[in-house]
Amino acid sequence: MRMARHVEELAARTPGKEALAIESFARALRQIPTIIADNGGYDSSQLVSELRAMHSQDQIYQGLNMVTGEVCTGTSAWSFLFVWYSPKQSEF
Repeated sequence: MRMARHVEELAARTPGKEALAIESFARALRQIPTIIADNGGYDSSQLVSELRAMHSQDQIYQGLNMVTGEVCTGTSAWSFLFVWYSPKQSEF
């Protein structure tokens, strides 16, 4: 969400046809949480609206927890990622 916002700001400052391509990329970035929630089998409209509301309040370290189907804080998101990565580390 934050990256999409910065890309949209860049598109606003960019003249010409390049701005259209940049805006399209920003829209694609905004769709990523929706696609992830849909693929997880959760109500993407509910989760993404909660996530957008939190990001608009500068709570930028929020993410989607696909195990519980909830919006989680950055701390729990990183610990969740680490838990899943740790056993796989030996396979690399």
